[in-house]
Amino acid sequence: MVRNQQQSENLYRKLCVEVRRFTPGARFHTVREIIDNFDTSRRVVDAVLDRMERRGIVERRSRSGIFVRTTGVCRKIVHLYPDWPSEECKSKTERFRQAFEKLEGYEFSGLPFNYQHELIPIIKGCDADAILVDWPARPIRPDEIAELAMLRTLVVVMGRDLRDASINCVFSDTGYNALVAVNCFIRHGHRKLAFLQAEPAVGGNLSLQQNVLLYAKACGCEILNIDCHATDGDYAPEQAYSMMNGFLDRNGCPFTGLIVNSGYAAKGALLALAEHEIRVPEDVSLIGIGGKAATRLFNPPVSVLYACNEEQKVAVAVDCHFRKPNFGLIAIAVHSVIEPRKSIQKILKEVF
Repeated sequence: MVRNQQQSENLYRKLCVEVRRFTPGARFHTVREIIDNFDTSRRVVDAVLDRMERRGIVERRSRSGIFVRTTGVCRKIVHLYPDWPSEECKSKTERFRQAFEKLEGYEFSGLPFNYQHELIPIIKGCDADAILVDWPARPIRPDEIAELAMLRTLVVVMGRDLRDASINCVFSDTGYNALVAVNCFIRHGHRKLAFLQAEPAVGGNLSLQQNVLLYAKACGCEILNIDCHATDGDYAPEQAYSMMNGFLDRNGCPFTGLIVNSGYAAKGALLALAEHEIRVPEDVSLIGIGGKAATRLFNPPVSVLYACNEEQKVAVAVDCHFRKPNFGLIAIAVHSVIEPRKSIQKILKEVF
């Protein structure tokens, strides 16, 4: 049964590529030609042609043959994202939409899901040719990894490095991104840093935290780790404010550079600093991770480390997957860049 499913999937991809050679209305290969040319069985061919006909790619006419209905294959792409209150998720969906609009033959939609529910049944129930999944901020269980590996639909997991499990994924190159953030502070003369872990310490968040701490120390910087102990779906600016406020009450401000691993939570950090009469950027420079659009509206506008052209790279990889049956695993390491704004400045040297 599994072997037949794999044969059907392989033949479907090959015929979707083959159909692009034909003009609309043209007669497509006969069943016998498909069996002979692709070395498969009549049962597999019938199953694949049924699927292609449901998708509107070909039309089978009694006693006439198989005819091409479209110049390309209109494949359905769905972006699944958690339904917690965040404009970034909606913005990401819109960037994906724009990326797939630049390509031909794709129908795109974004679909929020309840982050407290089991995700595998949601993925299985999604009618799409490719599913892009923003996993909730919790570990992926071994049984979920096994389920993902067995799915026939193309699934790309965002924000997790699952290459070892041979699962399509897009992940942050946290080593590189940590280097970019710490180097930005060093170039501005900062050697006393702090890292505010405002999102759950799982996946890329945990890896970024570890890399920032290690790289800062390797460069001779002092660095503090301030953990908000955030949980899945519970990491708002208010929580960052509360944790930062408590830290400043107990310790004062022993740092001049602060990295907040959520651009949105940087708003809470700014408020806590202001209440302690600590000025940004005069006393403390600040960098947020992500939330490029929202952080531009903060006072002062917050410098951000953000992924550049991530959605375009994913769209191109998905397109290559469908056009080239032997394309292989999708594994995209995302490098981030810093957009400097008014929340960071050089430390002024003392005048004697």
